Amino acid sequence: YKEHEVLVRNTDGEPAIYHLNSASHTAILPPGLWKKKWQLWSLIDDSHGGYIMLMVDKMTKLKYLMSYNARSHKLEIAPYPHLATYQFQNLMKDKDGQIWIKGATKQGMPFITKINEANVSSLKIYEFPAKMEHSEYPFISGWLQDSKGVFWFATLQGLYSFDEKKQQW
Repeated sequence: YKEHEVLVRNTDGEPAIYHLNSASHTAILPPGLWKKKWQLWSLIDDSHGGYIMLMVDKMTKLKYLMSYNARSHKLEIAPYPHLATYQFQNLMKDKDGQIWIKGATKQGMPFITKINEANVSSLKIYEFPAKMEHSEYPFISGWLQDSKGVFWFATLQGLYSFDEKKQQW
């Protein structure tokens, strides 16, 4: 996250910043905002002094994207109707600071999408040119972006690359 700080779930399961030097947590959200029925799956800082979170309601099993701006205290929560994997790298920030999320359609087709941070909605979904595959493991186990802006994905089927500018897999 930052030097000597890591984004984590604190002991109550809430999103927090862990300070390595002092071994202490600082809550990201104001007191009372996080509900005990929520489970944090992924967390990343955005480019505007806030955070994007993927969470699930433990009672209903429905997933949500939450955006919280720590400066303005603006909160947005939107349903996330796609499949996602608990405790895997679901969110990523590209070299331009844009937030991306990986997931799969209800039919199991893997995709990535850019997130509109203002209302935590998908800007455009890019489906992988891959056949649906059922496994106990997530289709995408890791991803990064190189200096040319090309995304690289470690998947169950091997290495994929995606160039958004060329719209090419």
